[in-house]
Amino acid sequence: MRSTSAKRLLGTLRDRTVSVKDIKVTDKDSNEVKVISTEQFLMDLEFYTESGIFTESTDIKIGVVGDSLKVEIGRKSPCSLYVTEIWLDGPEGQDKRQVAKKLEVEVA
Repeated sequence: MRSTSAKRLLGTLRDRTVSVKDIKVTDKDSNEVKVISTEQFLMDLEFYTESGIFTESTDIKIGVVGDSLKVEIGRKSPCSLYVTEIWLDGPEGQDKRQVAKKLEVEVA
């Protein structure tokens, strides 16, 4: 999986380049899994990016799994109590790897 940023992910969701299929949030300590709505996720992601500090955060990974795009947030961060997994559908007929590549950011 490659790094992307909250800003790029939010922009791609807003312009409907991709659509959300499923979102699961897993507590790192208890392994309890919660499903959240797309609306809640978008509100949280907007808050996250508007905070300024996290706009270019690279603890957001994107990759192709099967025929879907998978995004993970918080897996590597010791400060995050949760891992968020988002499954996305890309545009019909477009190679998912190309969509993922467009979202990638360089990590310095």
